[in-house]
Parts: sequence; structure tokens; C-alpha cells
Amino acid sequence: MKKAGAEDAPLHPKIAPDTLRPYDRKNWPKLFENYPEEIIHGRMMELRKQAALIAANDRRCDVVYAADHSNLRSIPPDGIEVFADCENGFRVRIDMRGNIMRGVK
Repeated sequence: MKKAGAEDAPLHPKIAPDTLRPYDRKNWPKLFENYPEEIIHGRMMELRKQAALIAANDRRCDVVYAADHSNLRSIPPDGIEVFADCENGFRVRIDMRGNIMRGVK
């Protein structure tokens, strides 16, 4: 049995529990067609975490419920943009170059 550790702890109290669930091939087949698995579970996941934390730490966000890859703004195989959405409509977007955009979706 696995012991609970730091990796099990939530990143921030304002980030909903399943927000950063890892992508899998079954539910995200097109994503896995367009990006190598090491990018999806590496850099893309790091960007999702970063966007979720930026949103959660912004006073304009109530609760982060989504942090996902943007199909519309990403250009495979190298261009990645992700977003984090809050229940009250606040959104954070971040791309691989570190550009951060905040506002209402």
C-alpha cells in the first residue's frame, strides 16, 4: 500500500481535487496523436500546474476547477498553451514561452 506523501497533497486549497488528473490515451486520443507522451506528462503537466497555481493565488479566482491543454491555441508538436479556469469565470492562460494572460473567459 502506498503511503500518503507530498505528491498526494493538494497544490493549493483553491484547486479542486481532480483538476490536475493526468491525461490518458483512452480519454485524450487526439492529444496523444499530436504530442509525444513525455511532453504530455512532462512539460504540459508542469504548465497545467503552473497555470492552476497562478489562478489559485489570484484574488479574482474563487476555485480552480480546470487546468487543461488548449486545442485552439496550441500548435503541435512543439507549441503548447494551457489554461486554468475558475468557477467564477476567471481564466489564466500560459504558453511554453512563459507568457501569462489573465482575465475572464
